[in-house]
Amino acid sequence: MSDSLHQLLEFWKGCDSLLALPLVAAGLVLMLAGWRLWQPAVVLAFAAIGAGFAVQFGPEAFTPALKALIGGVALGAAGVRPMRYSVPILGGVLGAAVVGMLLGPLGLPHAASWIAGGLAFICLAALSHVYRQQVVILVTAFEGAVLVLFALFVASGDPQSILYSAGQLIQGSPVFLPIAVIVPTVVGLALQLADASRQKSGGF
Repeated sequence: MSDSLHQLLEFWKGCDSLLALPLVAAGLVLMLAGWRLWQPAVVLAFAAIGAGFAVQFGPEAFTPALKALIGGVALGAAGVRPMRYSVPILGGVLGAAVVGMLLGPLGLPHAASWIAGGLAFICLAALSHVYRQQVVILVTAFEGAVLVLFALFVASGDPQSILYSAGQLIQGSPVFLPIAVIVPTVVGLALQLADASRQKSGGF
């Protein structure tokens, strides 16, 4: 587990346990009906990417919280307009990030990694433009799963909590953490696709 991810999970474990309830509520809303709230969900995704990028690469003179705030607000605002381009850009960025994570352990030259990331961005952005609704459903299901995971860590911060052992297990294992995100993401994806096919949304 990377240091930044470890610090993020430790941050949530240190939050007040009462915060778990709104996090779970927001996460379930995004997992089950994120496609109906696709515009704020896309902005939220941009804000999260901006916050993570700023924390990782921002100036050391700023605290991590301040860097996250500045990066989140800046990129979140950039994702507001024009919204019809935000989804393809988001799909391209996420696709490039996944390719980068997959190629990282291979030790390829930086030039090759950048070329592969750029090609992934172009291809995934084009696909996201064509399959915009499906990409939004995938992103919102993932966002919801992450918020539910954060709620788990908030609730597991107290050693007396019944969820304490679950939080320790997920945080300490390179296997259980991805599973804790992938499984609810797949569930939310399936439920939203079924809901969207019934309703035949006209917002995309």
